[in-house]
Amino acid sequence: SRRVISENHITFPSERECLSEDAFFNLDVCRNSKCIVINTQNYYNYRYNANSLTTKYDAQKFRKTIGYYHKLSEYILKFPEIADAKERIDYKLLALTRGIIKREIEESKFADMKQVCKVIKEIIDVPEVDEVYKKVNRKLVDKNTNIFINWVRNRRIILLYLFYKLRKVVL
Repeated sequence: SRRVISENHITFPSERECLSEDAFFNLDVCRNSKCIVINTQNYYNYRYNANSLTTKYDAQKFRKTIGYYHKLSEYILKFPEIADAKERIDYKLLALTRGIIKREIEESKFADMKQVCKVIKEIIDVPEVDEVYKKVNRKLVDKNTNIFINWVRNRRIILLYLFYKLRKVVL
């Protein structure tokens, strides 16, 4: 309610600074509420916009993703009752990095292959990414995700590049 938001000084972070800004807002509201009701009614209609921050290419998205991962990981430490959420956060990082790598490749030109492969290497060499990709339970993900994980873990950057680049050309 408005009272919960104002009394607890809950604010909605800028989407220009933070990914999934609604997650922190919603978590803070839930944490400070006495009662939460879940309803299946759809109150939100998503409108696709090619120029929105969600769909537009953002070279800083990976930096924001790692920031989001750290902030959410720290946030859940305050609540032992949701300790199992860490695994979900790890899977979210896996999904987000996969999307970022795909987008880096798709937005590039074939002539930029060396530069794009360097960016991909920088992404997969980040310790948090490396750790999540090593510990993911591969029985819980689909075949394509398993192939992707295998290529990342074994640093098959050229395969990643060619797969997404040629897939875009063929499809």
